[in-house]
Amino acid sequence: MENQQLTPEPYSNVLHLPHPRSRPLDFTLSDNLPLLPSNWNFLSRPSTTPFPFLDRFPPELFHIIISQLDLASLHALRRTNRRAAELLYSHSEYNTLITYAWDAVRGTLCIDTAKNITCKQLYEKLCTKKCEGCGDFGGYLYLLTCKRVCFVCFSEKKRYFPVPPNLASRKYWIASEIVDTLPHMKALLGVYSPARVASVDTVFVDSESALNAGLEIHGSSDAMTETVIQKEIERINEYSRRRYEATFSEEEPKPFIEPPEVFLSRCDDRVNNPHRFLAIVRAPWFNRSKQLSEQGFHCMGCEDLEKMPFHHRRRFTATSFKEHLKQCGEIYQGRHTKFRSQNDEDEEDQGGDQDQDQDDEDPRVRNLGQLEMMALFRLWF
Repeated sequence: MENQQLTPEPYSNVLHLPHPRSRPLDFTLSDNLPLLPSNWNFLSRPSTTPFPFLDRFPPELFHIIISQLDLASLHALRRTNRRAAELLYSHSEYNTLITYAWDAVRGTLCIDTAKNITCKQLYEKLCTKKCEGCGDFGGYLYLLTCKRVCFVCFSEKKRYFPVPPNLASRKYWIASEIVDTLPHMKALLGVYSPARVASVDTVFVDSESALNAGLEIHGSSDAMTETVIQKEIERINEYSRRRYEATFSEEEPKPFIEPPEVFLSRCDDRVNNPHRFLAIVRAPWFNRSKQLSEQGFHCMGCEDLEKMPFHHRRRFTATSFKEHLKQCGEIYQGRHTKFRSQNDEDEEDQGGDQDQDQDDEDPRVRNLGQLEMMALFRLWF
């Protein structure tokens, strides 16, 4: 079913999103899902065999059961026989999911998070309009923990940056047994992020869940950071010692000392890191009262800009676009009237705001980079 626009078109300075088949690729999970055959259909032929187990349930009870089942179980049920599939498609919430968020359903199955997300959970997120990170219109779903997000948040905030289990263990100093209990996913092979980097077939865990586990164990952010720094310094010193001994070894050729695992200060969580795109799918907002979906639209006055609040990847509805114009000014000759004054402001104001972002890393961890570089270049102290 085609996505229909709820938002009227009272503005000339908006960029409407093209049809999903023709829009530029984001190189998210949506763009790496296996292609379906051109003649593929949910139910190719009517059922001929009954399914007594489900047929005997009253409609109200059937609805409750299906809503509470996880997506992996529903997928297995759908494949039982055609009658089971027919009954499943008659369920209003599941039918909405396969109509407007089929990529999300397929995505959870591909990255092995379907067993942790119920039909009702995904449906509620589909009916959620705002990004859980900033409150803007959210045009995507983060399938590791099933959250509604916008492009700016999932591409920049640390909480939406999946990390390998061993890195989560080191970064928050939590036991591997605890890491194994955190929400995790298996990366689907493909090409991700605007940098078009090929992914590796490995497991990732949710950063925010790992952080919360670390805070629960250590009691506070300061205590956790102190422990992490202490352990990292021990690793750096051990590497320095081994490299020093190798340098003055009498062996020929000199033994090569493998550097330790990636240093914490070098954990690459930048915008184009492919890890950020592994669990992201496009998903319109579904207005349950009108039974229609909306993708939102971009602002023409913000085109090609990347500094908030003028970021070109922000999406709006008619209501939020009015607020955007109040904040950024009307659009004149392709740019907001307040853009120039905002652009000329001292960058210290923006820096002060960023320091308050809970996603920012503790500066003490960033300072580890100096010690790490000293270890790499054998500058002992």
